Amino acid sequence: KLLCALFVYQKIHVMDILRDILQDLDWRMGELAVLKTISYRYDILPAHQYMLRKYSVPAVYAVWEGFVKNSFQCYIREINKLQLNASELHIHILAHALTSDRRLSIENSFKDFSKKIKFVKTYNQVLVSPIQINLDVPTKSNVNYQVINKILTTFNLSSIPDSFKKGLDKFLLYRNSIAHGDQAISITEMDITNFIELVINLMIEVYLRIEEGIKLKTYLSHSEIE
Repeated sequence: KLLCALFVYQKIHVMDILRDILQDLDWRMGELAVLKTISYRYDILPAHQYMLRKYSVPAVYAVWEGFVKNSFQCYIREINKLQLNASELHIHILAHALTSDRRLSIENSFKDFSKKIKFVKTYNQVLVSPIQINLDVPTKSNVNYQVINKILTTFNLSSIPDSFKKGLDKFLLYRNSIAHGDQAISITEMDITNFIELVINLMIEVYLRIEEGIKLKTYLSHSEIE
């Protein structure tokens, strides 16, 4: 209740990007509240209750990955609005921006010399212009402990604590098993409760890191996170 009250207070005082993320967080917490109770809220057969509970796990994951994508897209848009050049942008973010720009892909062999020239021209133009970061967030459709921390590192934000690793890895193991048709996984009401609590806490952790990045301007070249 205290945390919810803090978010209500923050909505009045934060800038637009953080307000947008908080509103998205509120909506997703509402979705999770429904998923937490839907399997036993209605008078249905036990087997159907279990089915609802089982397939709630991928739905809870969808809430989590959706929040990660939306939050970082909001953050990227905010950075892009600043029109920062290559020397102003933190090296982590610059590296991500350049390697995710399809025009700068060097995966092909460039056997044609004219293509090499075109590539270098494009590269030079990008470096002397304000950097625009691609909105694609590298979730790999599998936002486990390693992936979320890699995304945070990419944007020069502090990592999620190790205390989340065990719970998040278990959550992804269950989600992936169910999504791939594994019939051996058994889901209890406590599993759903724990997964939902985990996702809520993780979303808050992600929000707080983006808030810190905005306030401390960790996207700038001279910034270093502790």
